[in-house]
Amino acid sequence: MVIVPEAHGLGAGLEKPVDSILHHKDTVLLPSMNVREAASAFDRAEAESLAVVDSPLTRRVSGLLSEAHTLRRYAEESEQRRRELLGEK
Repeated sequence: MVIVPEAHGLGAGLEKPVDSILHHKDTVLLPSMNVREAASAFDRAEAESLAVVDSPLTRRVSGLLSEAHTLRRYAEESEQRRRELLGEK
């Protein structure tokens, strides 16, 4: 991932390779991961957002997922399951 302000911060240093500002090169999310696996990846990488790639081999980016969105959706689903178990609507 490239953080936009860092890319702009290269300024006159355009001869620098993009690789010099890449973050989380070795940590990506896969569509097959569950929320627990994704949350663990965020923790390990100490990242706020991670790229979602199609596979570990081709690593074509299909999206971006934030830790905040992941945790919010997990909490919503957990609450819905709790209500279903208690018979609430």
